[in-house]
Amino acid sequence: MPPGASGDGALPPVPDDETPTPPVTQLPWSQIPKFVPGVTIVQEYTQKLKFLASLWPVEYLDQLAPRAALLIEGTAFRKIARISPAKLKVKSTDGIATLVEAIGGSWGSTELEERYEYLETPLYGIVQRSDESHDSFLSRMEANFMELLA
Repeated sequence: MPPGASGDGALPPVPDDETPTPPVTQLPWSQIPKFVPGVTIVQEYTQKLKFLASLWPVEYLDQLAPRAALLIEGTAFRKIARISPAKLKVKSTDGIATLVEAIGGSWGSTELEERYEYLETPLYGIVQRSDESHDSFLSRMEANFMELLA
């Protein structure tokens, strides 16, 4: 019988100096939405980031806001670049809230405020401009009306 082996079939103890490796977490980096000023609707972008932040593992929340900031383009990115990195790299949703507020969104808005925000944008377009033809005005009004119905 080899030394250290007992006749009862028990294995020798494993030394305690081996630390268990933490489980590897796959984060959905590709699901972070892109923000393009003038194209992306701020309210939808905010809702997507809220949803993503609620699903994101808390121990990796400090990486979400900087990654989302890198997917912001144009003049909005210039606003984001002025934010201190320390405000974005926090292990809470405060970093995402700072990001959303910097691009013109509202992190703590109520459902009623969000509903009226969609109504407010088309309503500002109902005034005919002085240099606009009637056909152009009617086309724009139809587009705004369809947006309100959607």
